Amino acid sequence: NSKYRLNVASGYVQDQIEATRWLQFFVGARYDSFDMSALDQNTSIQRNRVDEKISPRAALIVKPIDTVSLYTAWSVSYLPASGDQFSALSPGTLILQPQKFEQTEIGAKWNINPRLLFTAAAYELIRTNVPIADPRGNGLFFASGAHNIRGFETALTGYVTPDWQSVAGYAYTDAKITSATSPTIVPGNRVQLVPYNQFSWWNKYQFNPTWAAALGVIYFSDSFASSDD
Repeated sequence: NSKYRLNVASGYVQDQIEATRWLQFFVGARYDSFDMSALDQNTSIQRNRVDEKISPRAALIVKPIDTVSLYTAWSVSYLPASGDQFSALSPGTLILQPQKFEQTEIGAKWNINPRLLFTAAAYELIRTNVPIADPRGNGLFFASGAHNIRGFETALTGYVTPDWQSVAGYAYTDAKITSATSPTIVPGNRVQLVPYNQFSWWNKYQFNPTWAAALGVIYFSDSFASSDD
C-alpha cells in the first residue's frame, strides 16, 4: 500500500556518419535521470531514490551492395533498482545500484527483393548488478548477481500476396548464471524461464484500407522454472 511519484527526464545525441557510399559509422549517447519517491502508507515512511546514468552506443555499418547491410554494434543500458513496476521502494532496493546491460552484436540485413527482407544477428549480453535476495530473509539484497546471455536471431519478412504479410522468426538463447548467488544457484546454471529455442510465425491480412486481421503463434522449448535448475 504505497503512494509513489516518478519523474523521468531523458536526452540523447547521435550522429550517423557516411564515410563512403559503402561505409557508415553511428555514435550516440543517452542521459537518463530517474527520480522516484514512495510513501509506505502502512508505516508512513517516505523513501527517495535518484539514478542518473549515461548510456553510450556505437555501430559500424558496411554496405557491400545496395541491398545488403552488415553491421556490428555495442551499447550499454540500465534498469533502476526498483525494477519495472515502479510502485514501491524498500530498504533493500533503496541501496541497490541500477542493473547494467552491456551488449555486443553483429548482424546482417538483406533485401532479397522489394517484398522480402531477411535479417540475422548474433549477440552477447552481459548483465551485472542483478539483485539477489539475502538468504537470511531480512528483505535486503546483494548486487552480486551476473548473467551472460549469448544468442542468435533471424527473421524472414515478406508479402505472400499484396494483402498478406507474413513474418517467420527463430531465436536461440543461451542464458547462463556467471556468479554464485546461493548454495543452489551457481555459475553455469541456466537463467530461469529462458528457453534455448523460440519459433514464431505472424500473419497479417489487409482486407481493405480500413480493416485488417492478424494471427500468430509462438513456440517455446523447455526452460527451468528457477535458476537453481
